[in-house]
Amino acid sequence: MARCLASGPDYGLEQSLARRAAARDHQMRSEHFALKTDVPVSSLAPGETRVDGDTIRRKRLIYRSKQRGWLEVDLLMGTWAVEHVPSLSSEELDQYEALLNRETIDIFNIVTGKDVPPPEVESPLLKKIQAWANTSPIGTSPESYASVKGSAGLT
Repeated sequence: MARCLASGPDYGLEQSLARRAAARDHQMRSEHFALKTDVPVSSLAPGETRVDGDTIRRKRLIYRSKQRGWLEVDLLMGTWAVEHVPSLSSEELDQYEALLNRETIDIFNIVTGKDVPPPEVESPLLKKIQAWANTSPIGTSPESYASVKGSAGLT
């Protein structure tokens, strides 16, 4: 769900402009979250001629987990994703993607248990991520922090 500073769903605009803005917002979000499977040949590994959509999706989720823009969340979600996303089922990938579609601060607060998860991200997978986060302290020492950062490719 998008955040806005306006007090109502019309964003303080006239009705016709509010409808146009809402339609454009929906279109842009749909395009942003759509999985693009067109990969230039130059981006493929040597000897490969194509990549299947499932592989692209998993790599995209791992990348999005590592590149949140907030180091704590990059480490937490990036490390978890590197270890677990390759083996998730299709349903679990949907659940994980719903979580990643949240704001970074919301992800951190939900995963660490500071906030109650909203119904749209409440899932068995979220419980697994929360349990992992509670038992896998990252950054308890400078050495463990450097080790986790290096092994998850977050350098």
